[in-house]
Amino acid sequence: MARHLIERADVLVQNFRPGVMDRFGLGWDAAQALNPRLIYVSASGYGTTSPYRERPGQDLLMQALSGLATISGRAGQPPTPVGTAVVDQHGATLLALGVLAALLERARTGRGLHVDVSMLRAALDLQLEVATYFLNGARLQKSATGLASTFHPAPYGVYATRDGWLVLSLAPLAALADALAVPELRPYAAVTWNFDAREEVARLLEPVLRRRTTAAWLERLVPRGVWAAAVNGHAETFADPAVQAADAVEEVEHPVAGRVKLLRFPVEFSTGRASVRRPAPGAGEHTEEILREAGYGDAEIRALRAEGAV
Repeated sequence: MARHLIERADVLVQNFRPGVMDRFGLGWDAAQALNPRLIYVSASGYGTTSPYRERPGQDLLMQALSGLATISGRAGQPPTPVGTAVVDQHGATLLALGVLAALLERARTGRGLHVDVSMLRAALDLQLEVATYFLNGARLQKSATGLASTFHPAPYGVYATRDGWLVLSLAPLAALADALAVPELRPYAAVTWNFDAREEVARLLEPVLRRRTTAAWLERLVPRGVWAAAVNGHAETFADPAVQAADAVEEVEHPVAGRVKLLRFPVEFSTGRASVRRPAPGAGEHTEEILREAGYGDAEIRALRAEGAV
């Protein structure tokens, strides 16, 4: 059955540990013999040739191994993993990009390709700037401002306010000195990029920013050209006018859960916005549909079910 499907497929995606598909007789070489135009995707934790290829691959493990957890958080605090499955999601995005690139190459050559994607490479790719900095002789030090990068100038960081938190990004220090009424900032404004003074500037800013609410500071800072934003929780995020204007949420009908709200596909086209056509399937929900598309008849499907093959 699997060979029958492979003969007719454009793309095969498998995320078994390296070697499992070969033991099934469905590895890249075997699949290519069945269908020379097949795009064969191997997704794994560490890559098909890694010395760790037999280990389990999982988002938190990759954040730890790749150094991603080490660069997050404030100075003096333990490693802090990112609060979402960022490696999983980025790995899936790289997989999709790899498939699209392989399909374009096949259109040019007529031949299929083996695409190898790993979570470890995805975790490293998320650190492009940081890794480049390190690989060229520099060393990263965690900052008291909540950022590990040393290539963002003062006052770049996360700061407490009277009722929450805000971030300051690439803010002109002269404008910030006026907005906050902190003349001690002015000497730092004379330097175009204050990379080395970020900690000193943060110490000047912290007691001042605690005096007012986040909203009060934004009302004062944003009109003066200071790059600032509130640090939102999800309640604030989905109530924010910018998020509402982004039309980021849609409601769909789920056969078990009823009406549920989901994030929409984030890319918009001139022809319209993509939407969820149906929810994620249950186990085996589309088996019969796929087998019929592949040419199996009722009797053959019943036989496969009786054998426990599907």
